[in-house]
Amino acid sequence: MKYRIGDFAIITRLSVKTLRYYHEEGLLEPSRIAFDTGYRYYDGELIDIARIIGTLRQWGFSIREIREILHDYSDDSDLIEIVKKKRAEISHPDVEYKVLPACKVVSTIHVGPYDELGRAYQRLIDYRNEHSPGSKDPCREIYIKGPGMIFRGNPSKYVTEVQMPVV
Repeated sequence: MKYRIGDFAIITRLSVKTLRYYHEEGLLEPSRIAFDTGYRYYDGELIDIARIIGTLRQWGFSIREIREILHDYSDDSDLIEIVKKKRAEISHPDVEYKVLPACKVVSTIHVGPYDELGRAYQRLIDYRNEHSPGSKDPCREIYIKGPGMIFRGNPSKYVTEVQMPVV
């Protein structure tokens, strides 16, 4: 499935500006750019690559280092070794309809850390594109269970409901 840059940004938890920057830097090329509008479209197969790039940036890898990793990356064991080396350097749902007072939404429950919410958005966007293609953003996140005021808790047990308006 192809995603508009805005939808792809939501799924991957990267900003549109960041995706454009990664394109300029040659890290993440859109699958297609519309000739008349310049809109960028991304295939679903690029989601994992975008998430890897985002994670590597969070871990302190430079654009140059990420470019090298992506060029030389052949399987997960390669990536694990690279991350171990960098760490050593650094250490010095189901979807359902709901009717809200203002609109109808599709909704899914995400259980896990916030940085994996992109998977919930992917399910909702895929559902929306198949069943209600004229729908609009914005989305709404309801934090059912998350970090406490004092103790952070276990991120794998966080519970978040994600809602997306539909027509």
